[in-house]
Amino acid sequence: ASFWDVVPQFRGTRFEAEYRRAAETGRAVHFEEFAPAFGVWFGVDAYPSPDGLSVYFRDVTERHRTEEALRRSEEMLRQIAENIREAFWVSDPAYTRMEYVSPAYEALWGRSPEELYRDPRSFLDTVHPDDRARVEAALPGMATGEYDVQYRILRPDGETRWLWARSSPVRDGGGAVYRSVGIVEDVTRLKEAEAEQARLLERERQARDEAERRAVEGAALRAAEGGAARSLSAEAAG
Repeated sequence: ASFWDVVPQFRGTRFEAEYRRAAETGRAVHFEEFAPAFGVWFGVDAYPSPDGLSVYFRDVTERHRTEEALRRSEEMLRQIAENIREAFWVSDPAYTRMEYVSPAYEALWGRSPEELYRDPRSFLDTVHPDDRARVEAALPGMATGEYDVQYRILRPDGETRWLWARSSPVRDGGGAVYRSVGIVEDVTRLKEAEAEQARLLERERQARDEAERRAVEGAALRAAEGGAARSLSAEAAG
């Protein structure tokens, strides 16, 4: 029986095309292809010889399933990264090598993420001068999960924004930290609301103090006026 009598399902498929190419050129072919008839991904090595074609099959289905699952996970993460307002990053624990920066970085900072890939610490140049030392002091906390800091940045368009950054360490099977994953959230509106609330509370305190001052002054004035009236009455009676 010929090969095609044994596996007629391969007729008209890439399997047949590759086998014929190997036979016609005299050169071995190596490829991977899915065989619907068997529900299996095969890794194929076909070696031509004067006696015919020697074909070796490997079942590589599990690897393809793993790769497909990984591809779907990466696609899902990409969609999440492109559609959330928070920026997040993946770096080494020392924050000297950037592995990934989400597109939201550009929306928050008004700068290209490529800057961070070239120099992860370049973002410090955008930090408000009054906050920079505090942010620099917090960076070593990325390796322990203690990086949690709020600070202001100065955007190229002149706008000042408040950001809240925090990170978590990623450990390998031995418990060693080999990666840091962080997120940055724009908290400008929250800070503005807190500042407005503080101003309102301060005005309320000042108004209350002023009312108390006037009440005390009024009471003192009424007491003085009452004392003067009693003195006049006493003099008139004498």
